[in-house]
This record gives sequence, C-alpha cells and structure tokens, in this order.
Amino acid sequence: MARKTLLIAFPLGGIIAAEIANKKEDVQVDPHEPVRVPVEYGESLIADKFAYEAQPKGKQAPANETPDPEKLKKLEAAVAAAQKAVDGAKSEPSKAKAQKYLASTEKALAAAKA
Repeated sequence: MARKTLLIAFPLGGIIAAEIANKKEDVQVDPHEPVRVPVEYGESLIADKFAYEAQPKGKQAPANETPDPEKLKKLEAAVAAAQKAVDGAKSEPSKAKAQKYLASTEKALAAAKA
C-alpha cells in the first residue's frame, strides 16, 4: 500500500528529519518550498503553525487576475486555425496531429479564461 503524503511548505523555512524524509541526513527546506511528508507529520506541523498546506509548483493561479484580452484573441484564433486544420486534413496521421493540436489549444484557452 502506498504511503499517504501531504504537500506542505514552511513560511520561514524548516528542517525535515532524516527519518521522515527517508534520507541519511536532515533536509533543509527553503521558505515556501513545497515538500511531501507523511500526512500525520504534515498535519501536526500545520496544527502547530510551523507549516501550511501547499500547492504543487506551477499550479498556483494569481489571485484576482483578469485574463489578457489580447492573449484570449490569439488563443481563440489558434483554436479556429486548429479546427480548420482538422477539417482540412487529408490523411489519418495529419488529422490525428491536428486533433492533438486542437485539444492543446482548447485547453490553453480554457486555462486562460479561468
């Protein structure tokens, strides 16, 4: 059975004990750097206010940021071009490639609107 973990970060940095980190030495953690620890350990650090539950890097969206209208226009144009490429594809390999591109542009557009 997989070990259950929790992603935490220390507001001022911290040290994870070698036994917890499954390392030979203690692990120094920089401030706000997400690190996986066993759930019980992470929850105790959060309860004692030494740490907080973190989000994976790259997954955090800026708060209250409105989508850039110019970026949205470009993404909408890319989606339209990708749909046109799917419709105009003559062979199965080129159609598959165009569909993959269409899916990625639609995903990027949805992310930009969110």
